[in-house]
Amino acid sequence: MRQMLMSHGSDWDFGLSGLAKRFHGPWDHEGTLAGTVMAAATDRQGEVLGSAARAILEDVRRLSEASLPSKTITLLWLAATGRGCDLDHLGIDAGDWLRQIAEICAEHLQRLGESIPVAVAAHRAADSAADEVVREIRAARSALTEEIRNRRGYELEGVVPAIEQVVTEVDPDLGFRLFLRVMIAYWVPISRDQYDRYLAMGERFGYGRFHVDDAEFLTELRKR
Repeated sequence: MRQMLMSHGSDWDFGLSGLAKRFHGPWDHEGTLAGTVMAAATDRQGEVLGSAARAILEDVRRLSEASLPSKTITLLWLAATGRGCDLDHLGIDAGDWLRQIAEICAEHLQRLGESIPVAVAAHRAADSAADEVVREIRAARSALTEEIRNRRGYELEGVVPAIEQVVTEVDPDLGFRLFLRVMIAYWVPISRDQYDRYLAMGERFGYGRFHVDDAEFLTELRKR
């Protein structure tokens, strides 16, 4: 992997994975689907104007333009939100959900007077990024699968292959962010060595200083 693929201009999780974070928990007690998306699309203080909405829109377009089945996208979203936002329960098709997100972000960019990306550049062919991300996913596969199975009534099958599919067929950056988000959502124990590798990979992808830090508490779970 190159030293750095790009800088995303945010200290925190961003894009679709950052959006999923906002749906992990009782989001529906505090707002609506559209309102929660809008909150994620709003720039934090100090961020480049429109960068939050643009990051979400680019991720959504990458997924939409890929050949992933609707059920795979639904599975990824369920896992990334810790089943905090169940599209099937809400009666929303995964493709329709991505379109709703894209529309909200595009309209927000228009209100800001910012341009809407016409094309989205893929990172999938960048050096050995995909191979490195897949290795980390497979290193955590047993622990992640076990934690998902431990959620009685919330079991999901095929999460790891679905994340790997994003890495190899869509974008390793997005795949790694979704992987981190799922690990955090399910409190999957990791070693300090794993965490250090995640930090290094995040730096190479250009993540902000607090992005991977969200997963540091996972290193403490092994000590219990």
